Order: sequence, then C-alpha cells, then structure tokens
Amino acid sequence: MTENAAEIRKAELIERLIPELPALRACLGLSQAELAVKLDISRQSIVAIENHKRKMSWDTYLAVIFFFMSNEPTRKLLYERQLFTAELAEFLHVEAPRIA
Repeated sequence: MTENAAEIRKAELIERLIPELPALRACLGLSQAELAVKLDISRQSIVAIENHKRKMSWDTYLAVIFFFMSNEPTRKLLYERQLFTAELAEFLHVEAPRIA
C-alpha cells in the first residue's frame, strides 16, 4: 500500500468510527469526560471530535480502538458495526482477537 493510500485508508477508518463514539461510550456507561480521562485527552477534544469540529488524529483513533477492544461489550459492538475487522487487524499488523 502506498503512503498516500494508507493515509486515505486511515481517514476512512477515522470517519467510520466518529459517529459510533456516543454508542460505544453508552455501552460502557461513560460520559465524554470519563472517556477523555481514559484516553488521556481533554473532554473538549472528545466533544469537538463527536461534533465534527475537530479531526481525530490517528493516535487518538488507535487509543479509542484499543480501549474499546479491551472491553468485552464494546468489543462485540466494534465487530457488529464492522469498526474492527480482519482487514483493520491486518492494516495494524495485529492479530484479530476472538470474541465470545
């Protein structure tokens, strides 16, 4: 994959995740502030990202994906909504975890 193609793919993955953030947070009963603490970013950043007023960085995307993958209820949601796929695991060079 060329560098440009990789950047385009990253942007697509980020754009697919953003609208799902409220549902993922709700699944764990987390407020924007609580998620921000877990990701070590500001609450204002979460608000701005969810409201499409700020772009999500690739680092933040990875933090979000790995945080929600580490929790069983949201891991299932990531799979159900095809936010974490075998293709993404391959792109990240990680093994796709199994879900129960």
